[in-house]
Amino acid sequence: MKKEAVNTFAGGLNYDLNPITTPNSVLTECINGTFITFNGDELALQNDAGNTTIDYNGTPVQLNPGFYPLGIKEYGGVLYIVSGKTPTVTLWESKAYSIGDFVYDENKIYYKCLTSGTYSLPSYSNVNWEYLSSWNEFANKYGQIEFGSYPSPQILTESGKGDGDIYRIENIILEVDPFKNALYKSTIINKNVFKAGEYITFSGISGNLSNITHTLDTVRRIYKVKLYLQLTNGFIDLTKDVWDEYKRSKPGLTTSDYWFNDSSFKYYCKSNFKGKLVIVVELEDLEIYNLNYYEVSKTDLDLNFTIKFNISFVNKTTWPITELKLTYKLDEVPYQQIFTITNTEENQTTDYNLVIDFSTNEGKLFEFEIIPKFLNGINDVTTDLPTEYINKYTLSGSEILGLSFNYDVVNEGEYDGTYYY
Repeated sequence: MKKEAVNTFAGGLNYDLNPITTPNSVLTECINGTFITFNGDELALQNDAGNTTIDYNGTPVQLNPGFYPLGIKEYGGVLYIVSGKTPTVTLWESKAYSIGDFVYDENKIYYKCLTSGTYSLPSYSNVNWEYLSSWNEFANKYGQIEFGSYPSPQILTESGKGDGDIYRIENIILEVDPFKNALYKSTIINKNVFKAGEYITFSGISGNLSNITHTLDTVRRIYKVKLYLQLTNGFIDLTKDVWDEYKRSKPGLTTSDYWFNDSSFKYYCKSNFKGKLVIVVELEDLEIYNLNYYEVSKTDLDLNFTIKFNISFVNKTTWPITELKLTYKLDEVPYQQIFTITNTEENQTTDYNLVIDFSTNEGKLFEFEIIPKFLNGINDVTTDLPTEYINKYTLSGSEILGLSFNYDVVNEGEYDGTYYY
């Protein structure tokens, strides 16, 4: 019958005692173990990868020869190990030594051999020996530190293409694909799962990148490229992080350098979540675009309705807006009027007036939409833009024109000529 028991070792971990004298409260062997504590009150031992030797392609995973562990930390499913090594050093005796050998004398003074041969030890450095006054000086100068992990970082490239690779960016840049078929579409750029311990490189894109916003820009351009980690229940936006890592890895960054266009850039996964990398091209947004109010006015002397639209917007992008297109209906009959924008970049709060004939339109339903006209260069591309973007900047409303009451407050039943709206 299988029996299980919990082992306790209040005496800690000790490799040095002889098995005959080792007490029951001491742990003498532990492979892949990590001490853990909760709230600083308890201490327990857990296995990081099972209490067994870890094999990789049939070869045991181990530190390089001569290295010993200094510290270990698990993060995001990866075991990070810092190990150290000091060179082999022996007690000096009168014999031949080779260049690079290390020795010490009875006073714990350390030396490095600089010339092959048999030489006496000096009290200072000379052409044959380098004098090192203490263990600390010797270890600090010639000790080695190695940083490793298990599993080791693996590379993901765009060779494992997803549902369209990265072609959408090229199509937009080169303008060979209608905007609405490419913008705001999530494109998986690699079928492999992107997780801790892995990194990806980008193959680069040909074409003119001048219309894509750069992290060094003081103003936004027309497009922005976003990088997401697609999870089973949502997305994590990695755009800021990938730009920060790119700036860190490329000290001489210029506005013509882009992370998705630099095949030498390696982007490492720092998330505890696992998912697929997704790239999206979006249009830059206007800072402000509001219909503050609109009003319909008319007096008994007028023959027309005046409809005033008070619109404000701030455009900090290189998207020039030169016109506002007003489309409206009067009892389902469509009309259109264009308002010209005189200053396309500065802050604006402007009244735009529409005049409608009174005699033929009183009491009719007035419905309107106002859409800004977007230019790419000198071309109007408003109709080519995605519906979700156009809807964001469509101002709309409705009004019944000329509702009036013939009522005289002095003489009931007599019309005094005043309209009430």
